[in-house]
Amino acid sequence: YRTMVEHVPAVTYLAAADPDQGFLYVSPQIQRLIGYRQDDFYGRRGLWWERVHPEDLPRLHAARQRSVEQGIP
Repeated sequence: YRTMVEHVPAVTYLAAADPDQGFLYVSPQIQRLIGYRQDDFYGRRGLWWERVHPEDLPRLHAARQRSVEQGIP
């Protein structure tokens, strides 16, 4: 599974259900796409949200909240 995930032309990630826990896994493609290493996301929970365009933040926060409340990915 890991080999497949690390070779698709997209970023794959796994985030904890608790938003305070942050990312559990981020595929290495993140560095090629936005210039940050995988490890950068493990140490800074807010890094992803800092990279999102401000106009998209309300929609993404709402989707994240639904995910947490309903226990769905």
